[in-house]
Amino acid sequence: MKYLIWFLLLLLVILNIGVFISSIRLADEISFFEIETKKLHRENVELEKEISFYDSYQYAASQAAELGFIKKATPVYLENLQYAFKQ
Repeated sequence: MKYLIWFLLLLLVILNIGVFISSIRLADEISFFEIETKKLHRENVELEKEISFYDSYQYAASQAAELGFIKKATPVYLENLQYAFKQ
């Protein structure tokens, strides 16, 4: 009976050490994934800024000018009232 109690106590100590080691590994994994999450969040913010830049009218206008898609509009002056009076 005495050996059975010592055996169970030793078994519990070994199981406790195993649980302790696995909890340390799990804590390391959690730390790794928290760091990865922060990196992905930063990258996501940078990509959102880049998307907002490429989605802006200013970028579209600059690309249109660079590619020659801008047509020079002729101004309409109000001194010539043919548009206002349909003459």
